[in-house]
Amino acid sequence: MNTYKEKESPNIINKMRVKVNPEYNVILENWPLSSDVKKILDNSFESNGVTSTIIDLEGRVLYEFDSQFKLGSKIDITEHLYFDNSYEIRNNKKYLLSLPIYNQGTVVGFTIFETIIESIRDENYMPFQWLFTIILLSILWIISIIVTIIGYKKELSNGFSQLIDGLNHVSKGIFKPLKVPKESKEQDIYISYNRMVEELSYLMKKQQSYEGKRKSFLTTISHELKTPIATINAYIEGLVSGVAKDEKTINNYHTIIQSKMNSLMNQVNDLFKYAQYDMNQFKYNFQEVYADDVFHNILKPIFNKDRKREIIISNNIPKCMINVDIIRIEQVILNFYNNAIKHTSDDGTIKIEGYRQENELLISVEDNGEGIESRDLPYIFDYYYQGKTSKESDYEGVGLGLAICKEIISKHGGKIFVKSQLNKGTKISFTIPVV
Repeated sequence: MNTYKEKESPNIINKMRVKVNPEYNVILENWPLSSDVKKILDNSFESNGVTSTIIDLEGRVLYEFDSQFKLGSKIDITEHLYFDNSYEIRNNKKYLLSLPIYNQGTVVGFTIFETIIESIRDENYMPFQWLFTIILLSILWIISIIVTIIGYKKELSNGFSQLIDGLNHVSKGIFKPLKVPKESKEQDIYISYNRMVEELSYLMKKQQSYEGKRKSFLTTISHELKTPIATINAYIEGLVSGVAKDEKTINNYHTIIQSKMNSLMNQVNDLFKYAQYDMNQFKYNFQEVYADDVFHNILKPIFNKDRKREIIISNNIPKCMINVDIIRIEQVILNFYNNAIKHTSDDGTIKIEGYRQENELLISVEDNGEGIESRDLPYIFDYYYQGKTSKESDYEGVGLGLAICKEIISKHGGKIFVKSQLNKGTKISFTIPVV
């Protein structure tokens, strides 16, 4: 009998995703799967204690490891697929989780993972299995070298005992370099081993840093989304209960509600964009267009919308050909503009201009607002980072906008950079190659 649980599902799902993340990434990065990749998956699933089935959109089994389904058979997708919002406990012994397989932004199939309950409930479970494939290949490589010099086994036995101890440490997630013996035949092996350990240590620290930022980010988001929602709810209750009686107070309540709704929408939009980026679902539709036409169409609504500030838009954007995704470039421009509004007073000035320099088109948004503190500048393109602002704004986000902008411009083959001085203003620019 299969049962479903929802109360613990976020924790269980997170642990399952951590457990199968290395294999899931191998599947996504090597689709369609070759026979060599399938062998790597077999070894990885066996070591990780995971059963797996991969099916296409029609339910046909394309790959299986220790699965109840036979290769080439067809299964009922509606019966066997459960995604991130729930998981299955199968016969009180195994957890089951299904994830989509993306290829170039399109779902091409699904992978079903099963693992024993004990491996998920173990609080001491270490999230470094994603390194298994790298470690396995490295160990196999070292073993192959050992085999080639087996003729020297008596002479080298003492030297390799240290290497074996090192490999045991690696299997436990301890990445310590070994002391390289001088004037020894196995010296090159020790040097290669230490390089491997250094790389694994770096990857582990990078992954732990990323996961730490994600957890901190989710905690912050939970708080920041509650704030505008609570404010909106309070003012709506005030309107419903009749606290606001005169027309002036009612209009003021409406204005505050609208402002907080705008703030909430911007935060939700940021989260949606981040989810697309995090799951590699950002789609690009590149086309060759004239720069002046594209940017005039993007900037015209901005000029007509803001009547408070002085908006200066350059009419000198050159008529050169560029290869861009118009929607993504508009997203970048609007993000720059909204940041300028957020940090500029109502009587401030925002200047948008573009010009050609050699084989690149440069677009910049400059304001005379409060500027960015020098200590914040190195981090403004990092995910989850938010600098401080002294001014309330309808354009609050969650610290993802500029990081996503940097990714978009990078995909266009350009660069993004910023100049800022506290209390004097900010100029943020990007380049796009000219065709």
